[in-house]
Amino acid sequence: MTGTIGAVALRRLRASGTALGLVLDVPLRATVEFLAPPGCSASWPPLTATRCVASGAMRWPLPLANLRAGRRAACGRRWIVAPATAGPLTTDGDELCEAVAALAHLAGVWLSDVRTKGAGRGPVRRVS
Repeated sequence: MTGTIGAVALRRLRASGTALGLVLDVPLRATVEFLAPPGCSASWPPLTATRCVASGAMRWPLPLANLRAGRRAACGRRWIVAPATAGPLTTDGDELCEAVAALAHLAGVWLSDVRTKGAGRGPVRRVS
């Protein structure tokens, strides 16, 4: 998911007391990656600015490549929640979906407001 949505979802999950699994920051793509149980996204609604990957290989950085230290691995990733600090290896899929869906809803309301009201800058003009 995008870095912005990922960061806010992470704050929401932490505030709710959800046990966090592994979470990676990927600055080169401006994304945050959560490790969730396989298949959990099958029942999720479409979520704005997110993508679920069902299978594949994942490159993990060394533990010292983390956000707090400001270091990242050669693969471009760094830990937000590293294996040594994670509770379970995966974040609960339902909790993650709920956190992201709430953000997608808020983003949709904001975008709708901007489109209809022009964010306070007069009427919105559509250019063809």
